[in-house]
Amino acid sequence: MLERSITKTEFVRILSRAFAVYLLVWGLSDCLTLPELIYSFLKYFEGGSVLARHDYWTNYYLFRVISESIRTVVLLTFSVIFWKNWKTVGRLFMGSDDNSEAPLDSQASEV
Repeated sequence: MLERSITKTEFVRILSRAFAVYLLVWGLSDCLTLPELIYSFLKYFEGGSVLARHDYWTNYYLFRVISESIRTVVLLTFSVIFWKNWKTVGRLFMGSDDNSEAPLDSQASEV
């Protein structure tokens, strides 16, 4: 059987892409809650009193819609960043050294 050791560059690429997929799934699951929040906001906004146009529930669901939208955009943006810029992410977390093409098990034995 031919065993091939994984290099540091390959490890960073796999780890970065796996984290990008995780963020993508998290962001898409947050997208699924947005219609419910928008519907709730509109229900309380249209059914409010004439004298007190913005009651507690209207403000609550407005805050939830805005915060959920921002969180979804941030998650999807970071998912794209981790997928496309895996080299930059690898340098950020692991530092830049000259032996990035060396196998991971040989680097561990050197230390």
